[in-house]
Amino acid sequence: MSDATIVGGHGFIGSSLAAAFRRDGRMVHQLQRDQPIPESPGDLFFCAGLTADFRTRPSDTIRAHVSLLNDLLDTVAFDSLTYCSSTRVYNRADDGREEAMLRVNPNDSSDLYNLSKLAGEARCLADPRPSVRVVRIANVFGPGDRSSNFLTEVVRDALTGSVAFRARAEGAKDYLAIDDLSAALARVPSHARSRLLNLASSEQVTNRVIGNLLAELIGTAVCFGDERSLSFPLIDNRRMRNELGVTPTPFNIAFPQFLKAMKRES
Repeated sequence: MSDATIVGGHGFIGSSLAAAFRRDGRMVHQLQRDQPIPESPGDLFFCAGLTADFRTRPSDTIRAHVSLLNDLLDTVAFDSLTYCSSTRVYNRADDGREEAMLRVNPNDSSDLYNLSKLAGEARCLADPRPSVRVVRIANVFGPGDRSSNFLTEVVRDALTGSVAFRARAEGAKDYLAIDDLSAALARVPSHARSRLLNLASSEQVTNRVIGNLLAELIGTAVCFGDERSLSFPLIDNRRMRNELGVTPTPFNIAFPQFLKAMKRES
C-alpha cells in the first residue's frame, strides 16, 4: 500500500482523512499548502483551499485553487492525485449531475470561488493521466470542525441559546457527514472509474428541518429571516455509491450524532 500525502492536511477534511488512513495502518504525510511535497508522495489529495473568506482574499483564492495545483501537476511524481472541489459550482445549474453545464458570472464577485474551483477542475481533467481526478464535495459537517461553516455555527449558537437564521426556512443545502466523506475520498484512487465524482448525500435539507431537529433534541428556539439562499439542483451521488461503494448516512441520523458530539466538546 502506497503512502498518502494530503495538501491542506491539517484542515477539517484533511485531518479526518488522515485519521481514517492511520486507522487502516497507512503512512500519511499531512502538509500545509506551502510545505514541500515528499519525493514519493504516493496518493496525493489536494484538500487546500479557502471557504468563507474568499471574497476578501482573491489572490490567495486563485493561488490555492489553481496555481499551487498546477505546480503539483507539472512537477510531482504522484501515484494519483485527487482534487477537492465543491458542489457550490452547481449554483444556478439546472442539473446536479457531473456532466451538467454550469453557469458563472465574472461580473459577480461572489462567483470568484466557483470560477477558481472550475479552473482547477479543468486543469485536472485536461491532464492525460487517468489517475488525476476531481471530486465535488457537498457541505461537510461533523465533530472536530473548528471553522465557521454554516451548520457548525448554527449548532454552536443552539448550544448557548436561541438560533436566528438569516435565510428563509425553505432554504436548502446538501449536507454530508465527515465520516462518509473520508470513506469516499479514501477509495477514490483505488475504486473510482470516473474522473469527476460528486461526493454528496443527494438529500436537500431545509433550514426548517434543521430548526425542527434543534427544537426537538435540545429545545432551542429558532427563528428565520428573509435572506434568499443560493439555489442548487439535487446533487446526483450515483457515482459515489456505485463506484466507491459509499452510501451516505441520512441527515436525520447523522445530525443528532453530530449534535451529541458538539455538546461533549462544548
